[in-house]
Parts: sequence; C-alpha cells; structure tokens
Amino acid sequence: NANSSNGKTFIVWYKGTQNNGTNSAYSPGVPIFGDDSGSVWMGFGLEDGIMCVCGGGSATKGTNSVSMIDGNWRMMAFIHKTNNNVDAYCDVSGTMTKEISDKSVSGSTSYNRVSKIGTGYAYGGMTYPTALDAIQVYSGALTQTQLQAIYDKGK
Repeated sequence: NANSSNGKTFIVWYKGTQNNGTNSAYSPGVPIFGDDSGSVWMGFGLEDGIMCVCGGGSATKGTNSVSMIDGNWRMMAFIHKTNNNVDAYCDVSGTMTKEISDKSVSGSTSYNRVSKIGTGYAYGGMTYPTALDAIQVYSGALTQTQLQAIYDKGK
C-alpha cells in the first residue's frame, strides 16, 4: 500500500561482489529493499557497489566511498523517516557510519513504497543480491547507537 515503508528501519547483512548499476532514479542496480510493480518510485540497495537510495526522482549514492564489493558480510541499514527522508548506514571498520543523510524520497504517495525484499524493478543493469541474511524491519527510526548495538551483536 502507499507509503508502506514510511516510518520504518530496514536492516540487512549483505555478502557479494556485485557492482551492477541501473542508472535509474527509481531502483538501484542491486535492489535490497524495493518494489517490482509497474509503478516504482523507490528502492534501497547498491549502485555500482556503493549504498544507494532511489526515490523522489533521483538516486543518491553513499558519500564515504565505501565499497561493498569486498566479499565480506556487511550490515546495512536504511531508515525511512516519517518526513519522507531516508538515512543510510553501513559498517565501516566496525563502526556504523552514515552514508546517506536526509535523501528526500517524497513524490507520488501511491508509488512511494518499499514492499519487497531482495528485488526491485528490473531496469537494465539490475541483478538480484547474491546473499542476504538477518533481515530486520523495525517500526520507527532507529538511532546510530541502536544500529551499532545490532551490529555488535551480529558480528
């Protein structure tokens, strides 16, 4: 349904050497949380091996140039806040680090959703993630301290 991801935190452990890219504003090259209906507006995952949030008519990649293609298990968190902005975190040398801050995903509310795990709309260049584990979805926006505690328990 509309805004099904609004006000939630999505956590996943990812392992893979993928660096696919779609160059789409609506779904990343390796969608981890997304939608595959005909009216896609958002997706959370990897684009060219870097964390990416698609939505609001554009795609935003991580700012810390953290490569996700090293073949190790990595914890990622996407926080879709109630104001339709998304923050994204990844573990960097054992510390949950903010990669994307306040990416606006506002737009048509009938398409503004993340309703599937491990898939997104099949734009050219898209591929399914190789390995996902310990997938968690929380109601509300978790803090960096809470994400760090989850990472510390999972490593």
